Amino acid sequence: MLLVFDFDGTIHQTHIIYERAMAKSLEGENIQADKIDIRSLIGESPEDAWKIIGLSDERKIKSLVQKTGELMESFMEREGRLFDKTDETLTYLKKKYPMILLSNCRASYMKKAREVYGLDKYFDKFLVGEDFAYQEKYKILKNLNLGEFISIGDRIGDIGAACKNSQKSIFASYGYGGSHEGDGADIRIEKIEDLVGLL
Repeated sequence: MLLVFDFDGTIHQTHIIYERAMAKSLEGENIQADKIDIRSLIGESPEDAWKIIGLSDERKIKSLVQKTGELMESFMEREGRLFDKTDETLTYLKKKYPMILLSNCRASYMKKAREVYGLDKYFDKFLVGEDFAYQEKYKILKNLNLGEFISIGDRIGDIGAACKNSQKSIFASYGYGGSHEGDGADIRIEKIEDLVGLL
């Protein structure tokens, strides 16, 4: 059995750096940050997040993706945080299961996260959206043919990654997805350490 973890909103308190980075990137764009539910964008691909906000100019979007990504990586070094009890939980699970991280993010962002949080001591492999042209997670996992797995995440794409591959899923209800996004999950958890009693 393989555990497939999402990153943002499942083990990483992304809003701490994302809200600041997005607000900074929105300056000069005639879009008010306080009019946008920025947390709801966490988990979308970087380009899709800007399209949801309402931008359509591809060149502008690419520029803002780059700017926001660099800001997030900078903020992560100084103030980024994983959810409480993440280290203890992942250390426990690592002794029992092979684990991979699948995130809908940029490669440089994951590289920085691995450095800042020492993620290599938990995960055997890192799969990032940018390396797969931001395909939906279920397609990435289907093409990799990983065998039996449990997908653990806070967005509908994490639950779909399991359902569409006839596998089990655990919805992290403490993350950034709406409660309805976990409707297809086999189990819901309220905090990451709940996994210790389940797996």
